[in-house]
Amino acid sequence: MNILFIIEIILLLGLLIFFVFFTYSLYFSFRIKVPFVPVSKKIISKIITNLKLEDGQTLYDLGCGDGRVLFDCKKEFKNINCVGVEIAPTPLLLLRIKNFFTKKDKKIKIIDKNFFEIDLKEADRIFVYLFPEIMDKLLPKLEKELKSGTLVVSCDFQFSSKNYREKVILKNSNSGLCKNLYIYEF
Repeated sequence: MNILFIIEIILLLGLLIFFVFFTYSLYFSFRIKVPFVPVSKKIISKIITNLKLEDGQTLYDLGCGDGRVLFDCKKEFKNINCVGVEIAPTPLLLLRIKNFFTKKDKKIKIIDKNFFEIDLKEADRIFVYLFPEIMDKLLPKLEKELKSGTLVVSCDFQFSSKNYREKVILKNSNSGLCKNLYIYEF
C-alpha cells in the first residue's frame, strides 16, 4: 500500500468524524435552544468588574461555553472557586481541552449536565448569557436555591418578571451582541 493512500484515508476519516461531530453539535444546540455564542473578549473585564468577586466566593457560569469568563475570573482572583456548567458537545470539548492545559491552581470545575439539574446553593455569583425564554424558565430555580445576596449577572437578556438592580451599558461594536449587562440580587 502506498503511504499517500493511507494518509488520504486517515484525512478523510478525520473529516468525516469532524463533520458528524459538528452536525451533532449544531443539532444539539438548537434542540436545547441555547446555541454557543461566546461573549466578546472586549467585555470580559466589564463582566468581572460587575460580578464584584471576593476571595473565597464561588462563581457559576451556566452554559459557560468555552469557559472564557471563568478562566479570566480565575486569573484575576486566584482564591475563588469557578464552576462551569455546559452540556453542548463542541464548547464542552473546547472547555475540557483548555482546562487540561491550565495550571492546577487556575483550573475550574466542569459540570457536564443541564444547569436545571444541578444544585446552585453554593453559588455566590452567577454569570449567564442565555436567551429570554431560558432566563424565565431559570428564574424559579434561582429564587428557590440561591442564598440571600447572591448576584446574577446576565449579558444582553433579562428576566421578564424580575427587576434588575442595575443595567450596565457596554461599549461594544460587535454586531448586536454583548451590549448590556443586567445585574440582579437575590
